[in-house]
Amino acid sequence: CIWSAMLAAFIHHGQFLDAIHLFGRMMDSSLVPNADVLRALIICYIELGDLRLGKVVHAYIIRNDYAAESQSCALETSIVKLYARCGNIHLAERCFSSILHKDIVSWSSMIETYTIHGDGRKALALFRQMLEEGARPNGVTFLSLLSACGHSGLVSEARELFDCMTRKFGIAPELGHYTCMVDVLGRSGNLEEAVQVISDMTVKP
Repeated sequence: CIWSAMLAAFIHHGQFLDAIHLFGRMMDSSLVPNADVLRALIICYIELGDLRLGKVVHAYIIRNDYAAESQSCALETSIVKLYARCGNIHLAERCFSSILHKDIVSWSSMIETYTIHGDGRKALALFRQMLEEGARPNGVTFLSLLSACGHSGLVSEARELFDCMTRKFGIAPELGHYTCMVDVLGRSGNLEEAVQVISDMTVKP
């Protein structure tokens, strides 16, 4: 709808307060927001770091049972990101667990949450659970995992992930993946191996 398009335009240009004011005008017009509109509103609160108002929207979503909609995964994932960005990892975990049909964005977002909070082992455990449930990782998933290994000192795990990414899933490493590998090897004192990674890069360092 036109409201959704205008919200997206404000968000695209970083005008989050304008987007929030537009949403207020929409509610004053007695229009019922759809899942896309609510997700756009949550994105604004994520960018502004406003947990209080984010919780208000979350309560509205629960009260009106938006999770029952077939396309609710993106909306629920945005709530996970809201709590993660605002530092409430327990609520992020709870919201993630309540998503019935998780897609790769949901899994990657929760893995990124553990990465941000410096818990590499939980990120790896969630990755294993993701594979057991049949979800296929992408390059973003591995980027978060390798970053988690770097900040948690998990050198052998990083090597295994990098090998798994290329050999098992056929994902070509990008600059970010190589950077994470150089970082984790450098932090652990494996300097010759880090230099070898740079030498073997298929992209320009």
